[in-house]
Amino acid sequence: MGDREPFCFLVAACPDNRISRNKVIISRPGDAYSAKTVRRDVQALRDTGFFEDVRLEVEDSPHQLDAKIVVFIVRERPIVRRIEYRGIKTITEPEIRNALNHTGVRLSVGDWFDQTELARLVYRMLRYGMKYVDQ
Repeated sequence: MGDREPFCFLVAACPDNRISRNKVIISRPGDAYSAKTVRRDVQALRDTGFFEDVRLEVEDSPHQLDAKIVVFIVRERPIVRRIEYRGIKTITEPEIRNALNHTGVRLSVGDWFDQTELARLVYRMLRYGMKYVDQ
């Protein structure tokens, strides 16, 4: 390497509609490369809770001396697209949602899927005598 500090070419695969990478990732293209800063960026991405997996790849640039290519690889948590309550005849779906909301269960269409919330929902449904069928 030369006398200059390495700098970043940055590639970040963040879903723009859910999270602003400018508010989470400190590293910027053209900045001096800092292993500490990119580790902090990875942790910040994890801390958002939006991703199931966050990985970092750093490599030397094949095209420019003293440059690093920094790649954040993320796997976004799934989003709840649909919630169906089948076979329930005694109460309506709005009544079910209202009852679950009053017990603290928060699982809604458009939310990030949370396995813990699903387990809480199933527990509440079973407690009220409803059947759960995993599909």
